[in-house]
Amino acid sequence: MESSVQSQSRLTESAYRSSHMQNSDRLAAIHQEMEYLNTIGKSFVAAIDRFQVHRALLAALQELYSFAACSILLKGEPFELSVIPCYPLSQPFLAAMIERIASAANVMDFPSVSVEELASAAYLDAPDELSITQEKDMIGGTDIVSFLNIPLTVENRIVGMLSLFDEREGTFDSDLLKLTTMIADYAAVALENVRLRERETALWRQAEIGRQRLELIISSMAEGLLITNERGEITLLNVSAHHLLAQAQVDLKQNTPLRKLASASNVSWLHQLADIFEKALAGETVMNQELIAGEIDESVPLTLSISAAPLHDAGLVQLRPIGVVAVLNDVTANKQIEKLKDEFVSIVSHELRSPLT
Repeated sequence: MESSVQSQSRLTESAYRSSHMQNSDRLAAIHQEMEYLNTIGKSFVAAIDRFQVHRALLAALQELYSFAACSILLKGEPFELSVIPCYPLSQPFLAAMIERIASAANVMDFPSVSVEELASAAYLDAPDELSITQEKDMIGGTDIVSFLNIPLTVENRIVGMLSLFDEREGTFDSDLLKLTTMIADYAAVALENVRLRERETALWRQAEIGRQRLELIISSMAEGLLITNERGEITLLNVSAHHLLAQAQVDLKQNTPLRKLASASNVSWLHQLADIFEKALAGETVMNQELIAGEIDESVPLTLSISAAPLHDAGLVQLRPIGVVAVLNDVTANKQIEKLKDEFVSIVSHELRSPLT
């Protein structure tokens, strides 16, 4: 009886040790897999462009499989296809890849795409080290025997497709499919982030081009342009405005309220100019109001025509203006012509009224 109990105890202890070892092996495997995912995750996060994403993807997949090539087809207008070879590929193999990609894309919720369109859009992104590590005359086979297609998803939205190809049978182990899908998810997020950065860069570039074009237009205007913010502080004066104000012997400093400049100056017409801007800040549009900016005792003093309008935020038109934009025109020449006309009419009238002698 005692011997039977001891035997049973040994069996229980052996089973416990076996179960404990299995759990330890399982935990070790999970730990190793997590470390692997963490490593490749960091490589994808560090990628700053799509080519670095391709390198990170290729390195991660080569840890699992030995294969001929992979490809990434991204949705968009236009779509983008990158072919990433692991060694030099033959032309028939590449053609067969394009056909398989087109067939899989039409099944995987992609817009209709033809083999010809894919072939013309395909970009061969061969790793730089390929020419170093592979012999020049080493060309792969012509037939695709094994292939694998995995959707690239971001937030349950298919953004592309990852395809793997090889000329040998049984290359892609179904036991590694889950891990391969996780790698594809990493790549999808990384590529989407790269796309967002590219769009952001393109938008910034367009905005910068637009800003430079606007500056060129403003600087080349014959009219003076003066802009203030909502506090009446001058934020922009173009070259023509500087020239007109220099003629009037006035220096308007930027980032200073116009009313404050007027109060600190003994130039009377600056107060009138400040009044015009305050009306515009109140929402009123002022058109062609003339200001005598020259010396009164001059025959025809420098005369400026001012038009000012409130500047609104495009999305908040009903609220208080965010500034004022004003256009200054030198109408002194017109005043000189008007004076000459008046003098001529006066002389002619006088001569007509005077009797002939």
